Amino acid sequence: MIKKIIPYCVMAMLLPLYVFPAARDTSKLPAYTDEVLVVYKTEFTQADTDALSAKYQMKKTARNDIIRFLETKHNISQTRTYLPKSFFTCYKIQGIENMESIVELLKAEPVIEQAQPNYLFYTQTASYTPLTPLAAPNDHWYKTAPSQWYINQVRADKVYTDLYSSITPQKNVIVAVVDTGVGTAPYCSHQDLVGVTVTGTDILDNTKQPYDDDGHGTHVAGIIAANTNNSTGIASVSGFYYGGTAGVRIMPVKALDSTGSGTDADIYTGIVWAADNGADIINLSLGGATADNILKTAVNYAYDKGCLIIAAAGNSNGQTFYPAAYSNVMAVAASDMILDCNGATRDVIADFSNWGKIDITAPGVNILSISNGYSSYSTEDGTSFSSPIVAGVAALIKMKYPDYDNDKIKTVLEQTADDDYYVCSGTITGIQGYDKYFGWGRVNAYRALTLDVNNMGTPEIKTYNWPNPFSPDSDGYTNITFTLSAPQKITVSIYDGGGELVWEKILQAQDVSAVSQNVIRWDGRNKDNKKAANGVYFYVVKTDNGKYGKNKIAVLY
Repeated sequence: MIKKIIPYCVMAMLLPLYVFPAARDTSKLPAYTDEVLVVYKTEFTQADTDALSAKYQMKKTARNDIIRFLETKHNISQTRTYLPKSFFTCYKIQGIENMESIVELLKAEPVIEQAQPNYLFYTQTASYTPLTPLAAPNDHWYKTAPSQWYINQVRADKVYTDLYSSITPQKNVIVAVVDTGVGTAPYCSHQDLVGVTVTGTDILDNTKQPYDDDGHGTHVAGIIAANTNNSTGIASVSGFYYGGTAGVRIMPVKALDSTGSGTDADIYTGIVWAADNGADIINLSLGGATADNILKTAVNYAYDKGCLIIAAAGNSNGQTFYPAAYSNVMAVAASDMILDCNGATRDVIADFSNWGKIDITAPGVNILSISNGYSSYSTEDGTSFSSPIVAGVAALIKMKYPDYDNDKIKTVLEQTADDDYYVCSGTITGIQGYDKYFGWGRVNAYRALTLDVNNMGTPEIKTYNWPNPFSPDSDGYTNITFTLSAPQKITVSIYDGGGELVWEKILQAQDVSAVSQNVIRWDGRNKDNKKAANGVYFYVVKTDNGKYGKNKIAVLY
């Protein structure tokens, strides 16, 4: 969580202040509030009401009467209503220490489909080598090397200098920042955000504007779209002026409180609200270790509405947090920069960054951006600040290629990323192609906008699998099929959602056909010959010369 710099605009017009916060260990923070989220069955059948009657000797049959009875029985009281389309009801319980038993009792009710705690999620803030900035952009802190090293590292500087005239946006690209709010008017408008925001909302209190009472969301927004090349403050990834009225705009959605934490229900509502109100991209610089249906439903809803969802992987040096770990979310790890054996810079994974289901990486150490106040700036670490770098590049792609949908933009980001595979004086570091630490590589804005794809990042092998989803018990196996232009050695690797290798098969060139489909069967068992669990897996079909194809498999018993 970012520390508040100067809480009032009047005070913030003093000199900029820098803070360097310590790492935040979310494992020691509460996992949930004293609320439960309950999903009632869409229809209460006769069998359901008969079961309740037998259980409680009750005669009620009307839906509302049954719900009121259960609320009294379990001593739960409904809190505020979320979006009208919310499929869950939020209740306050008596005594958070009784959470586990209350949830189990609710799950056992015949008319209840699902019950769970209202889980908490947190901002992902964690506890270089100087680069020579280019002449443009001319923002003060960009020109003060190495203040904004990440702008150079992801080649956003080259976008400014070489591609400025090639982007003529026809309409605004909206990036929703679902976070602690954003420092904008009428409360406290930052000089680098003037004219950058569109109408947002405060999920926690819809009578208020989504003002940032923490600073985290403001820091995130500045990385994406702070006014750039205006001789003031910082440069951002996508916030430069195109000579017209259209550009990248921030939609502030306040779903986290002044401590940088927020509940399932609030984050669900923020994501759905953003999707319903025109967001093209949704940035989620937040996360937690718990996977649950409420947040997953919101993510899938926004994805189906066409939003590209980008999220911080987390800072626990462990498995990727949720929502980043969901299949419809682009998970972003954090990178740092070091000098190689020849004195050149290269990317390494940040020591705090989570790993597993990682899609892409972006700088996440010493990330300078704006803070609450008119002219305040600070430097922070964390995947919270890697995610908006990717969101900013995604917005640039959407501006230059407005017809690209969320899947296409995600593919471009992955295919144009810089691999972490590196050889220096005979020493190899990193893993060629996809790996669970860097995903497909570190984002590269210039290559993304010029569609300069990698050999390793370009799917050149056509592949699909059937049945999908498949059940190892009833289907027996799924068929992974692919075609090649010439016989060559093939490796088929299947990974779980955490990026761990589950199963692998190698075919020699003489066993591969170039004139018909090749079929590899997977029976749903892992390397230890044990059944794989329910869930989404992904596989890569790869040749020795780097060509590959990839796809997903859903295991459902």
